[in-house]
Amino acid sequence: MQQRRRNLVTQPPSFEPSRRRQQRPKSPASGQPQEPQKLRPPSGDSGSPSPRPVSPSAPPPSYAPRRKSVVADRQQLPQSPRPAPRYAPTRATASSAYTPAPTAPQVTTAPQQPPQRARARKRKWPWVFLVVVAIVIGWPVWLLLYTNGNLHHIDALVPGPDSPGVTYLIAGSDERPDGWNEDGVEGGRSDSTVLVHKAPNGQVSMVSLPRDTYVDIPGWGWNKLNAAFSFGGPQLLVETVQNMTGVTVDHFVQVNMDGVAQLVDAVGGVEMCLDMDVNEPHSGLVWEAGCRPVNGNNALALARMRYEDPRGDLGRAQRQRELMGAVASEAMSLGTLVNPVEQLKLSRAGTNTLSVDETMNIIDVAKLLLTFRSAGDLSGTPPLSTTSEMTEVGAVVLLDEELAPGFFQKMANGTLTPEDFETEF
Repeated sequence: MQQRRRNLVTQPPSFEPSRRRQQRPKSPASGQPQEPQKLRPPSGDSGSPSPRPVSPSAPPPSYAPRRKSVVADRQQLPQSPRPAPRYAPTRATASSAYTPAPTAPQVTTAPQQPPQRARARKRKWPWVFLVVVAIVIGWPVWLLLYTNGNLHHIDALVPGPDSPGVTYLIAGSDERPDGWNEDGVEGGRSDSTVLVHKAPNGQVSMVSLPRDTYVDIPGWGWNKLNAAFSFGGPQLLVETVQNMTGVTVDHFVQVNMDGVAQLVDAVGGVEMCLDMDVNEPHSGLVWEAGCRPVNGNNALALARMRYEDPRGDLGRAQRQRELMGAVASEAMSLGTLVNPVEQLKLSRAGTNTLSVDETMNIIDVAKLLLTFRSAGDLSGTPPLSTTSEMTEVGAVVLLDEELAPGFFQKMANGTLTPEDFETEF
């Protein structure tokens, strides 16, 4: 034992793997190791093979259960790479420096809105909707009330014959600031007189009555038609027209000719055509033949010009009808109806220019504008016999005594044709 201890001290330790030494069992009496017992074949079995000789240099056999080698098992089985811990650093080795394991990317999210603010935003939508509805509905209502409240009303209607349909009498009054009129008469005169009739069958016609038409004015005798407005105002003019045509005037509209410029400018101008060159000092019109857009002042001069027109007052009446139709079309166009600014400008210009009878309101004015657009080819003057008959009141226009009564009857019944209008003058 002392020798063994000496050897353990003097011999250096060996790091090579050594085979586990097999300890022999000791005898319980002496404590000395016993020799392994040899296995003998059972008696009586002579045919069994003899035991395998054991080499003296071979180690004695061990009957203890052999421990499995973990290292060998790991070398035999396929090894899959073992992922490193996500949030723990890998164990450093001698050949590599310490590298921390990759961390998961941080995802930043927007802070959630507090529930109270979200509910407050939801509560705002009904209020926004109500405000939009109030503007869409309230603006037209306010505009109608505003325009109807500022519309000038005059006493113009008188009893007359009962005729079918609806008839509007439009009179353009030309009261200039200096009191001067083209015919040398002081005071206001009807510069144009137009009948707009809508028959029961829906037919719409626009008939211009020449201002110099020779008619019998109640209480004043025979004179020019425009003198009736100067003698007795709108009521006398309405009565004179009813006696001349046999058609009842249901509504009266007086147009201030100076306000025509405001109406044209309110709708952004209109396009007018004239097939001749004009330079007339009385109306102030300077025109080159053709079609072009005009503003308010040019439109007013075009509506007044008659001295350089070969047709005289008939040519002027035709341009006035064209101007009224152009203004009505622009006033009822989509661009005007959806633009609040244009609507307000048109409302103010209309209330400054128009005066209507006591039974009319802004809805009736809108119906009149729609009627203008439906006239089409049924527009002109009634049948005439002459345009230059000399009388005690000057040169006058005479209606055809045979054709004129039937013309106005057709107008009332809605059976007019383009051939019924005057075309010779």
